[in-house]
Amino acid sequence: MIAAVLGRVLRGIRAGEKKLLWNDPVVRSAPETLLLSSPAFQDGGVMPAKYAARAIGGDAQSPPLTWANVPPDAVELVLIMEDPDAPLPAPSLHLLAVSISARAGGLAPGELNGSPPAAVRFGHWLLGRAVYRGPMPPVSHGPHRYVFQLFALDKALSAGVSFNRKALLREMHGKILARGRLTGLFERK
Repeated sequence: MIAAVLGRVLRGIRAGEKKLLWNDPVVRSAPETLLLSSPAFQDGGVMPAKYAARAIGGDAQSPPLTWANVPPDAVELVLIMEDPDAPLPAPSLHLLAVSISARAGGLAPGELNGSPPAAVRFGHWLLGRAVYRGPMPPVSHGPHRYVFQLFALDKALSAGVSFNRKALLREMHGKILARGRLTGLFERK
């Protein structure tokens, strides 16, 4: 009950689309030529509950993702998932995965839950590793957008570096060949 009231009170407070990594000056000039999709939900469609955070009853399983149009000279991919509708000063980070093979073509369900495929590394967010943690919007706050952002890089990121969002942006500067995005919706009523 209290959570629902709080969600309604905070309904107008959102980090905002303009604060997504996608819109940072370091990345926004890269061409939007990567095609990112999921067989689990359409772009702009509702994400199934099994992909939501465990704290709200989901399985916290990362959804299957596929991509196409990766430039032939790309050496690695970076995948970020952010919630621009979080009632915070900046979007809530739900995934930061680097060193994804540029030749992979996609990821299977659950592949970003902490035991990644060979060479994939997870960055860090405020409370730990940024493995996939799934949607977890406040109750009665309205629908939240979960934006998967994929970046193709022409040079590998520094090995052994523990990335957070800020360090990642600094490291990606001048290396982005292409980008693509996929948005899933999730709401707790």
